[in-house]
Amino acid sequence: MDASYSLARNLVELGYDDLPAETVEIAKKDILDTLGVAIAGSSELGGKELMTLVGDWGGKEESTIIMFGMKAPAPFAALVNGTTAHSLDYDDVILSTGHVGVSIIPAAFSIAERKGKVKGKDLIAAVVLGIDVECRLGEASKPLALGPGWLYTPLYGVFGAAGVAGKLLELDEDQMVNAFGIAYSHAAGTRQPVVDGALSKRMAAGLASQAGVFSALAASKGITGARDCFEGKFGLFNVYHRGEYNRETLLADLGKYFPIVNLGFKLFPACSATETAIEATLALVDEHNIRPEDVEQIIVHAGEYSRNVCEPLEVKQNPRSTVDAQFSIPWVVATALIKGKVTIEDFTAEAIKNQTILDVARKVIPMVDAEVIGKDIFPAVVEIKMKDSNTVYSRRENVATGHPDKPLDWETLTGKFRDCARHGRKPLPDQNIEYIIQAINELENVDDVAEIIGLLG
Repeated sequence: MDASYSLARNLVELGYDDLPAETVEIAKKDILDTLGVAIAGSSELGGKELMTLVGDWGGKEESTIIMFGMKAPAPFAALVNGTTAHSLDYDDVILSTGHVGVSIIPAAFSIAERKGKVKGKDLIAAVVLGIDVECRLGEASKPLALGPGWLYTPLYGVFGAAGVAGKLLELDEDQMVNAFGIAYSHAAGTRQPVVDGALSKRMAAGLASQAGVFSALAASKGITGARDCFEGKFGLFNVYHRGEYNRETLLADLGKYFPIVNLGFKLFPACSATETAIEATLALVDEHNIRPEDVEQIIVHAGEYSRNVCEPLEVKQNPRSTVDAQFSIPWVVATALIKGKVTIEDFTAEAIKNQTILDVARKVIPMVDAEVIGKDIFPAVVEIKMKDSNTVYSRRENVATGHPDKPLDWETLTGKFRDCARHGRKPLPDQNIEYIIQAINELENVDDVAEIIGLLG
């Protein structure tokens, strides 16, 4: 029997009381973090334009669009909120799929508002279990992580979004299988927008969130989908991965092991593959009091999985767009060297024209080195060569702060949330910010989660 049945049954049967305490706490962190980056992302390119399009479409006012002062049909709210949450590349990160909260959490809130009176405990359970589906698909196909060029956030995110929406809609097992099957018709997303520096990269998560909500709603109305959508003759793994996947990994310890425990959070608004290089640079600057004008050259050694932030060199040293800058080791290292920090302000359309940073970025040579990777996915070795001596300062970082091995605590994440709130397209009252932080911290006691998302309208 196709794995869709086991995954659907797990979604339907498990609830809040079946979750380990650790998963509950990580889910609350992810909900706060995702809402925060969506607030900040509302002022970025792509969000306003997409909002204008959704406004032109009109429709039933069901679900809040964050920071835009309006409601829209649930799928459209998920589309915009998923897009703005992913716009800064400041959202959660996990090895198996890239990002999960940006597809799943907007879908969860859009359905929760549409349905009404959804308790915090039910939202937590749905988020944990939606992430479970998405990450298991990624873990099972991990050997092909780079091969075919798929962008795994939307490819698997559509199933996670369908799962979280279906859970909140209280679909039965058969309906959940149909929701997965319908979602399979939407599964897509490649890395080409990253190569081209296109704004559609930001829409990937939103499109998955929208499609997941639609798929669950369609299944609730009796529309059927492919029954063997994962392992059938033309199922996901056979069509997208040439049959190369691990079924045992896909279903191992179902209901006992929850992949959300592997989730990480970001300190910098840039691709995860750049963050160890940022931290190494900041540490060297602080330790040796390095001045940009004294630097001859910077070599950054990175592993194979970091190739998309290293090449092509001409683009990485001279970003054409904010997306290019978010995916550029030369840009972020130069920013860290000059400013001693890397923040949201460093990735605006105006900021990427900063000639001082561009001049230093052209001194940064990223090198893909297979020997660097070791057991970690995004390690980096930064070597700073000084002009007036033979001195070379070097530092290696294996994992960035926020990785599960170096987790962020609640206090740090609330600080990030407050900073994101200051970067939204409109001012958010301080009392709203503090209420949201407290409500999510105590989410298991909230009777209606619409009260939270409503404050962000």
